[in-house]
Amino acid sequence: MTASRSATANGIGSPQTKVGGLKGRYLRLCYELGYLPKYRQKPNSVHHLLKDEIMKMDEISRQTRFLCRENITTAEELQLSTEHRQQEVERLTVKRDELRKEIRRKIPVEQKELCKAQISEITGQLKLLREELKLCEGIRQRSEEIREKLEVIDKEERKEMSR
Repeated sequence: MTASRSATANGIGSPQTKVGGLKGRYLRLCYELGYLPKYRQKPNSVHHLLKDEIMKMDEISRQTRFLCRENITTAEELQLSTEHRQQEVERLTVKRDELRKEIRRKIPVEQKELCKAQISEITGQLKLLREELKLCEGIRQRSEEIREKLEVIDKEERKEMSR
């Protein structure tokens, strides 16, 4: 990330951090859609290329929060994150299956209850990991679309500015 100076509303420069990559694309999309109101300049105007994205705003919002929380900025980082989560899902699934087999054995009731509690905890972790894997896949699929749409918007804005 690089620091740059840009003018603020009152004309005084302030240091801002420039965010690029996937994270930057998703944040910019949120700004363009008006979801992040800090930069919303035209409250009733949304670019025609982005109107269908408004319908998917909840999913885009979850994806953006995931990218920011995990500090993922490149496709390679996203791929590593996906692989790590997939390995964790596999590891937890094996552990849960072992605990289920343990319950079927003749063991004391207290130990069965302990195993059931562990299974329940692992199931909760698996649910969260699978949701994150779904977000990763959605980000991977949507990121190229977003890049293309934002490029078209930038070209149209440059045309308007040159008039």
